[in-house]
Amino acid sequence: MSSMVTIVAASSVKELNKKLDEIKREHETRNPERDVEVKVINPKPETVEFKDWEATSFTVGVELIKREEDEV
Repeated sequence: MSSMVTIVAASSVKELNKKLDEIKREHETRNPERDVEVKVINPKPETVEFKDWEATSFTVGVELIKREEDEV
């Protein structure tokens, strides 16, 4: 298993989800032999009051999990 942390900025839940999907697709393309999990670490999106004119920074964790041989 390999873990990384990155920062993304978003001004809506829709924008945040789009960026999380982009990160996941990018890592799946680079690492086809691994499963990819992307999670928001902090702050929790449900606690943020989003504003159109202001972006909030989110800490995001990316985990690359090696698949078992029989799953490939």
